[in-house]
Amino acid sequence: ADTKVSQGRLEALGREVWAALQEAGVSDEGAEMPRIKVMPPFLGAPKKDGRVPIGRVTVKKIRKAYRWKHVFATPKIAAHVPEEVQIQEGLPEIQARGILAHEFGHFIFATQMEGAETLGIDLEEGLCNLLMYQELQRTFESLGEIGGQRGDNDGQTAGNFDHQRKVDANQAQIRGLEMLACPRYGVGFRRTYDAWLRSQLPLPLFLRNTVQGGTLPEVAGTPCVV
Repeated sequence: ADTKVSQGRLEALGREVWAALQEAGVSDEGAEMPRIKVMPPFLGAPKKDGRVPIGRVTVKKIRKAYRWKHVFATPKIAAHVPEEVQIQEGLPEIQARGILAHEFGHFIFATQMEGAETLGIDLEEGLCNLLMYQELQRTFESLGEIGGQRGDNDGQTAGNFDHQRKVDANQAQIRGLEMLACPRYGVGFRRTYDAWLRSQLPLPLFLRNTVQGGTLPEVAGTPCVV
């Protein structure tokens, strides 16, 4: 099976995924990676659709005291500042990579792009799953390069078996995302991916235009495929 990640390994994976996002131009060059923390299973109460989250971005609530007739009123929440990425412990390494890319997407939109505060949740989740998909594809290509470097052999060594398990796990994650039935995370991702392909824009520009505009771009009046 795919290797389960520890706190130390998750931080190393996080640095690799964050560097890939910066190299791709999705995250600003020199931007600091958020803190990453492994959390026990069941990060929180089930959501309205019954799912239990396996990753999330925590926020710090910035409160501001308002003065009224010389009396300080109850502090109001003035802003929500993304603070930390939390990932459920025990996830397979390949899955953890995808979840990190997804949660980093939430963090990048909130801290580096204008318009994120008014971005609809369905669209934001679709964009974050697009980043997850790109990370899984990047990992698949990297595994292919490693496999090619091994050369032709009978494939019976422990190292080759381990490598093939990682390739299989990666392909399973990609297929699972492509076939996900959930309206928000599955259909939303496929609509977003289709819109990106039709736009023919570099991914960073597509993301910024979509976040700022609050909607997927229309290309030649063609509706998105769901």
